[in-house]
Amino acid sequence: MMWMMLAFAGEPADRVVRGELWDGDGGRAGAVVIRDGRIVAVVADPRDHIGPDTVVTEAPFITAGFVDAHAHPDGLGSRLGELELGQSSLASTLQTVAAAPGSGWILGRGWDQNLWTDTPGAWPTATQLDAVTGARPAALRRVDEHALWLNHAALKAAGITADTPDPPGGEILRGPDGEPSGVLVDEAMAAVPIPPPTPAERQAQVRAVALEARRAGLTGMHAMYVSDEALAAFRALDARGELPIRLWVYVAIDSEAAKQLMATGRSGSGRVKIMGVKAFADGALGSRGAWLSADYSDRPGHRGKPIHDGAQLEALATGLLAQDAQLAVHAIGDRAVHTTLDAFASARAKHPESTARLRVEHAQIVAPADQSRFASLGAIASMQPTHATSDSAWVSDRLGAERVPWSYAWRDLERAGARVVFGSDYPIEPLGPALGLHAAITRTHATGEPVGGWRPEQRFTRAEAIRAFTERAAYAVHEEANVGSLSAGQVADLSLWTADWQPLGSIVDGRDD
Repeated sequence: MMWMMLAFAGEPADRVVRGELWDGDGGRAGAVVIRDGRIVAVVADPRDHIGPDTVVTEAPFITAGFVDAHAHPDGLGSRLGELELGQSSLASTLQTVAAAPGSGWILGRGWDQNLWTDTPGAWPTATQLDAVTGARPAALRRVDEHALWLNHAALKAAGITADTPDPPGGEILRGPDGEPSGVLVDEAMAAVPIPPPTPAERQAQVRAVALEARRAGLTGMHAMYVSDEALAAFRALDARGELPIRLWVYVAIDSEAAKQLMATGRSGSGRVKIMGVKAFADGALGSRGAWLSADYSDRPGHRGKPIHDGAQLEALATGLLAQDAQLAVHAIGDRAVHTTLDAFASARAKHPESTARLRVEHAQIVAPADQSRFASLGAIASMQPTHATSDSAWVSDRLGAERVPWSYAWRDLERAGARVVFGSDYPIEPLGPALGLHAAITRTHATGEPVGGWRPEQRFTRAEAIRAFTERAAYAVHEEANVGSLSAGQVADLSLWTADWQPLGSIVDGRDD
């Protein structure tokens, strides 16, 4: 990357940040010179730019601001008072639920039946939950947010009985007698009347997440599947100057904001910009909702199912491209990815003049024949490195040996010409890019397991992984002229790192307040 000098010697900077500068080309010693919230120079020796009032910051490593390219800063339910259910067994999970304080609905998230040591792989039931909740309704989201575990009080509140049919794009799991067993998958979850947070609660939650994001080294997020209520919280915080990161927003397909986008295109100001609509081609692999082209290896006769089908995705993409707005489609299974790319191809043919960048979110299982289509369609491959390490223990159970080589293959997609961008899918994975950076480079958990990495041939170099969180994340939201690189003229959004690549926080608009 070319270093440019726009400031005159002797003209003091507002701020100088110096250390080893890292971008997509690697690292080098130097300093970033900031004035009026923008980078005015990137230099080897900043002394000519330091005056009596210049703030000088040093860090072992400095990058352009890391942006989480797929997150849910409204928490997607990680509200104050919710139970965290990442326990290693069904028994310990039930103990946590039994200790839930208060009255009314018991809410929680994070359980994963694949990791339970006492009932490995078995779905939990409403009866098990009844034993520790009594008459209080309970609704507990699976770690991937694509399945909901209810007790009988919650099933009753939702009006779900043996006679309730599976909704399009969803499934009600049932026992041998046909009665609902207590787990709802994907679109079936919509029937549950979970009390929504108040506007003040939403704003407090978003601000708490955004402040934590700054501490974790982020300067922005691509906020996915945002409701009208969450968007109002984002805007309220931004209007008061209380939003510490940038948010590029992809609104829920059924929102009023989506209707507005279809009519007028992208919009926004300050730190909140509305980029496009988020849709779902399928569900999640862990809950067997991902849409596959062949049966699940551990559930013969089942291939998942579409949530929004090809015709719906094509119509949506066509309408958004007409307004030069984006469509971001959750597509995990290979059938879902193929269908999404078909929809993109049809929409592109109708609007070849549109510059909007279409996105495939997750792209976890991509058949070899579809890998090159990302480049030909200009489709972004928005992936999450920690999903690979979190899921690696059971992926082969779901897919079998033939399809494992197609999965979580960001190196293969990059080699095929796709623009790969990285995020976390917070709160499904922990907040902050350090774990994602580690997973992208090593294909291991933070503990170093599995030794040598899971499918290590898919590893990125450090420079490539940094690019996926910075330059590529900026490109994915049409912001490459403003953020994403250590270049003169860019907004002064920076991430600061320790010598072992742990976050020291971030700088937004040249400030760390």
